[in-house]
Amino acid sequence: MRERVLGYWTLTWISLISNIIALPIIAFIVSYGSALKMANITLAISLGWPAAIVGIVSSSALLSEKKWGITLTLLSLSMIISGTAPYSIF
Repeated sequence: MRERVLGYWTLTWISLISNIIALPIIAFIVSYGSALKMANITLAISLGWPAAIVGIVSSSALLSEKKWGITLTLLSLSMIISGTAPYSIF
């Protein structure tokens, strides 16, 4: 990971900060009263918070230049996409 990649450090720091900010935002959205409250709680507990935590760990691994951070980033991204897909279909 010693090659120069344009924007690597900037995107890694943005990812870390946004994943940290995502945890309270997810809690606020779940607590906000809506028609799909049970679905929101289920998806937040099963996918939202774990995806944010995996994102924090992957961003930390990328900052320390560990190659397995790329795998965790892809895993977190797939968790986020699978969690938002039902909302886009509905």
